[in-house]
Amino acid sequence: MLYIYHSNRLNVHKNIISNLIKNYPLINPIEKEIILVPSQIMSQWLQIELAYSIGVVANISFLLPSNFIWNIFIQVFSSFPKKNTFSKENMSWKFMKILPSLLDEPEFKEIKQYLNKDIDNRKLHQLSYRIAFLFKKYLIYRPQWLECWYNKQIINGLSNHQHWQKILWLKFIEYYKKLNQHHWYYTNPYKKFINTLDLPLSSNINLPKRIFICGIISFPPIYLELFNALSKHIDIHLMMMNQCYKYNYDIQEGNNLKTNIDTCAKYNINKKKLFLNNQLLESWGKLGIDNLYLLSQFKQSNEIHKFIDIPSDSLLHHIQRDILNSKNLNNIRLTKNSYFNSLSKRKLNKKDKSLTFHSCHSPQRELEVLHDYLLKLFDENPTLIPKDIIVMVSDINKYMPYIKAVFNNVSANHSIPFSISAYKIEHGDYSILQTFILLLNLPNIRFTGEEIFTFLEIPALARKFSIYENELPLLKRWINESGICWGLNNEHISMLDLPITEQNTWSFGLNRMMLGYVMHNNIGTWNNISPYNECTGLSAKLVGHLAVFIDYLSNWKNILNKKKKLSEWLPIGQIILNDFFEINENIESIFIFILKQWKKIINTGILAKYEDMVSISIIRNELEKSFNDEKIKQRLFNDKISICNLTSMHSIPFKVVCLLGLNDQIYPRSIPTLNFDLITDNPQLGDQNYRDNDYFLFLEALNSASQIFYLSYIGYNINDNQENNPSVLINELLDYISQNFCLEGDEHLNIDFSSFKIKKHLVTKHTRVPFSIKNYLSNSIHQSYSTAWLQTAKKKGKKQILFCKSSLMPIEQYSNEISLEQLISFYRHPIKYFFQKRLKVYFFNKEVHLPENEPFIVDNLEKYKINEQLMKAMINEESIENLLTIVRATGKLPVKYFGQIYWEKQIKDMQPLVNKIKINYHKVINKPFIIKFLENTYLHGQLSNLQQNGIIRYRPAILTINDGLSLWIEHLIFCLIIGVGESYYWGKNNSEWCFNSIDKCQAKLYLQQLINGYKEGMNSPLALFNKSSWKWLISCYNKKNNTFDFKSDKILSKANMYLIQSIQGTHNQPGEIQDSYINRAFSIIDNNLLKKIKENAITYLFPMIIFRKKISFSKEA
Repeated sequence: MLYIYHSNRLNVHKNIISNLIKNYPLINPIEKEIILVPSQIMSQWLQIELAYSIGVVANISFLLPSNFIWNIFIQVFSSFPKKNTFSKENMSWKFMKILPSLLDEPEFKEIKQYLNKDIDNRKLHQLSYRIAFLFKKYLIYRPQWLECWYNKQIINGLSNHQHWQKILWLKFIEYYKKLNQHHWYYTNPYKKFINTLDLPLSSNINLPKRIFICGIISFPPIYLELFNALSKHIDIHLMMMNQCYKYNYDIQEGNNLKTNIDTCAKYNINKKKLFLNNQLLESWGKLGIDNLYLLSQFKQSNEIHKFIDIPSDSLLHHIQRDILNSKNLNNIRLTKNSYFNSLSKRKLNKKDKSLTFHSCHSPQRELEVLHDYLLKLFDENPTLIPKDIIVMVSDINKYMPYIKAVFNNVSANHSIPFSISAYKIEHGDYSILQTFILLLNLPNIRFTGEEIFTFLEIPALARKFSIYENELPLLKRWINESGICWGLNNEHISMLDLPITEQNTWSFGLNRMMLGYVMHNNIGTWNNISPYNECTGLSAKLVGHLAVFIDYLSNWKNILNKKKKLSEWLPIGQIILNDFFEINENIESIFIFILKQWKKIINTGILAKYEDMVSISIIRNELEKSFNDEKIKQRLFNDKISICNLTSMHSIPFKVVCLLGLNDQIYPRSIPTLNFDLITDNPQLGDQNYRDNDYFLFLEALNSASQIFYLSYIGYNINDNQENNPSVLINELLDYISQNFCLEGDEHLNIDFSSFKIKKHLVTKHTRVPFSIKNYLSNSIHQSYSTAWLQTAKKKGKKQILFCKSSLMPIEQYSNEISLEQLISFYRHPIKYFFQKRLKVYFFNKEVHLPENEPFIVDNLEKYKINEQLMKAMINEESIENLLTIVRATGKLPVKYFGQIYWEKQIKDMQPLVNKIKINYHKVINKPFIIKFLENTYLHGQLSNLQQNGIIRYRPAILTINDGLSLWIEHLIFCLIIGVGESYYWGKNNSEWCFNSIDKCQAKLYLQQLINGYKEGMNSPLALFNKSSWKWLISCYNKKNNTFDFKSDKILSKANMYLIQSIQGTHNQPGEIQDSYINRAFSIIDNNLLKKIKENAITYLFPMIIFRKKISFSKEA
């Protein structure tokens, strides 16, 4: 007998099952009870709840309907296969075998075009899988079609796609018979099973005595027919979730929320006959209506109604009660005057928080708001515990990182225990899975430095080759400096039909490293290889380990590049794991999982008798798909908040139900269908429809909340604050509430205005950031519990504390003896020097980014190094060609003729500077010195490479203020210890610094100022921003009288503008404030700071202007 139990509460169904099991146990005590459920989550909940009722739940089997049906087929038909050879995976391999033989048929013209140039059969494999998915759908929802095609009949009303699908199905059956595999599925086993059950059954068929079906919201029609037939022999107890005790198929769809009936009355629209059905039920309940109609066709069923009445004590309960009774209490006004008040609407208490809407700016903000909301609930309701709450999100994989970021990063007293179920395996700690997929892709990668480092960043792989995490930065620097860009070797480059450059490959770079171990680069090159000398001493072993790893990659690239039969691929997965990973007990389960999936994919193809050659890309795609389909299933209902996908829970009751991510186009889901899916164009009652399914799940979620229903969506764009559309479900629910309810005190407002006010009351628009001051005001609707953001919120609008309130205590080593190198280094960047030398603080080292292509242009650093070598060779009249050979061998020049052109351009650019140096640079002397200053301070060092009449310095770059400062310090010392002379600093593009001779007393006075600045800058950051300070000084130049004017308001105003611009930067020029050291010391640019910068510029830089030779400041200004 088929028993159908209708109820609006899952707890009632649970009680019915427990009572039947407890009071009417099976005769055979070792026989298992069978309960069919839609998901593992439902089985978890039922196990726990039945254990509370029965005491022990040990002999119950929870099955999915499809698994049960397959098992029952095996029971009834002795020859029915134990393994499902009609799985999507199995069928896809068969279609891969069959399709190529049909491509010349006229019906397959479009498919042939699609599969054109499908070298590795990836398109064929993907298409075969989609066709297998489609035919699997036909087997369940249209088995009569396949039966007609099997009998070579054409079905009227189907599109032209029917013709090639019919041919393909017949060819599939022919291939199936050829393999001598079971014929059951292509002869409609459902129909045969139903026909068999209409007859007396053999005594040796061991059917279960009864089955329970619980929590399943819809069935394919053929499943219902099958259960109905089975009920003639056993008892089937179907627990049917029914949100309305008046549910019937005659509910009409004309009365929907798109029509504001209240407003219709305003315009005298005649409504003589009105529908009284509940609007939400009509819009969201189609799936339930269809299911009930299908069940109503079975006349022999026994229907039992166990509905639970709902009180009208809150907004949520009012809506649930309206749905239960299928009532539409929205009064339709038939007169114009009825528009002008809301007296007929039900009154909503403003303190009623049973149903709330929350508009946020991002997924993370949704979680932050939810976390604060839950903390508030726990404060207000001491009886509420975490297990009473469920959080469902539209996409658990998208929200996973935000859930962990918010719920895990709170103080202990604000921590809420939670468990997450059914998220993709990629969100667990499973980077090895992705690495394995990348290894299978070796034939297709370019072997760039970053691609190789992706492998080495996986500890289990790096350890296999004795490479450890602390060695990776050093290895990265070696790879970059040795000139490695991409490609294994010349052979690899040639296979890609690219010209061989003989540089920038792994072979090229590793040869440089190894040669550098035995030969210094000063010697030159060996076999056109330039030694790279950084890999010496104990660290040389690391080069060997890297070389072994690259060799393994090269070997496996060649192995994986060749097509093989499936039987040949079978053992390779294990060999790859052994070759590339160090397996230990902590991660052994991951490798077991990889091998299990590897064997499953290949054995499925072998079982399907696919014997053609297969490329690794097909296995890789299947493996990647299996990894994505695999879900992490944590145990729910364990005294923690349950977090899962919105599609997972199916009416399980909770006191508090929270839904997140309810945005338009996100939920309900919009899943594209295949353009050759014949079911889409010919829908029937009971067909699978994701949109209807999502509507019904939302209805079930609303009815499963006993106290609070919380809805959240991303209502604003976080970047520009533009409004986003919420889900249509949110809009429909808000419309329903506004049409049926008004706030207390709004009874005399017109219906549209009262609707507007209640919507505004129900929807909370949250702040964009968690540290907004609004979140910490008393009685705020945005109340935040986060102490972490409280201090930030308090600081809003207040002046930030200075980095150094007062100077540090002087230290003798920085005060009494100062070297020339220290003084020059200090003035090149005073603030950086303070951090590094006094505080021993070094801000982040610039991360090395490995190039992905050989150099077509030379970056600035390499350009400087090359020009430095070139300039030295040209001055000393050494062989430029020999130098070119050496530089080429480092891999830093563009390849072939591009490198030659670049080299010749650098020679041309350097020639004017070299000529100037050769004319003026004569015999040099070195002059050590010790100079005593006030307070027993000594400056010591050596002036090197002096000329008889001054200092000459040069470098192959355009000179800056820092170069001028360096020369200025040396020039002052020269004038003090030697006497009269001019000093020069020459650079590219005729850039230069030149200082006139200075009197000894004046020189010492200026040096004393610099010494004083050094002492001050070693005790607290010196506000001297060289670039910006110099920009301000030269902007104070008055072109009219050729003087520097520090009093003219007009000139100073313009100079101040340039100063601020230079510090802050522009859209195309970064400012000095972006320097990490400057930003840390002086994060706030205010008038006090600007004043100090100007004073220091006059004190330390302006003397350079006074003695600078031959310069037009009007041009610089």
